[in-house]
Amino acid sequence: MVREKVLEPLIAATIAQLVLPEDWRDIVQQLLNVDDKAERSAVEKRKQELHYELRRLSFQHQKNLITDDDYVRLATPAKNELEQFVRQTVARIPEHVTMAGEQMIAIQSSWVKATKEQKQAMLRLLFRAVYVDTNRGEIVSYEPHPEFDLLFGQTSMTKVEGRYVPAPL
Repeated sequence: MVREKVLEPLIAATIAQLVLPEDWRDIVQQLLNVDDKAERSAVEKRKQELHYELRRLSFQHQKNLITDDDYVRLATPAKNELEQFVRQTVARIPEHVTMAGEQMIAIQSSWVKATKEQKQAMLRLLFRAVYVDTNRGEIVSYEPHPEFDLLFGQTSMTKVEGRYVPAPL
């Protein structure tokens, strides 16, 4: 456990780093328009494989070839992966990214005056997870919600293994 009073200034410093460039909308639009057919093809192929796997498991379950527990254990990873594809697709819709950008700007500008409850709500809106090194009492990285991912790439934070590391103060 790390005390809130230790983390709050670190989070405030990170929020202060969430400054988007003036042309962030144009940059995001360009990133969204990148036509990577190979990547989309690979994603579609994987989605088809997952759907096939779920149909196969469902058939086996209906024919009592696998137990309820086995069905849940085997089908859950495939369902989770499909849900992740849906979240990533939604997060790349221009309107969602633009709305996330507007929210990020509002959070950054209102952070200092926000109440504790408002700050908590803002953090839940921005981040899926905040990773803390409890030994050193510092935040090591952030994992934003998918719709904020392209936007975080436009800030001073650095992306490392799917997470964003705050810039040194």
